[in-house]
Amino acid sequence: MSTQEVMIRAQRTPNPHAMKFIINQPLKKSGKVTYRSHDEAAGVAMVEDIFNLENIVQVFLFQNTMTVTHNGEWDGMNSKVLSSPS
Repeated sequence: MSTQEVMIRAQRTPNPHAMKFIINQPLKKSGKVTYRSHDEAAGVAMVEDIFNLENIVQVFLFQNTMTVTHNGEWDGMNSKVLSSPS
């Protein structure tokens, strides 16, 4: 990612257990990828950090969007996802 300020907007999805995050910079230059576990995300620090949060079951990356699926309630999870270290 570039050194410009990163802006992130959270958007609800039709799935009540998923939240879409739209970023003003690309996360993936081409294609798309779905990670269903911490092990699958090995080497992708941002996604590994998100899987370290409780109840995360899937992370999907495409262009400048990331959709995170959680098997619990979203109350307070947005801020935890947004503050993941990477």
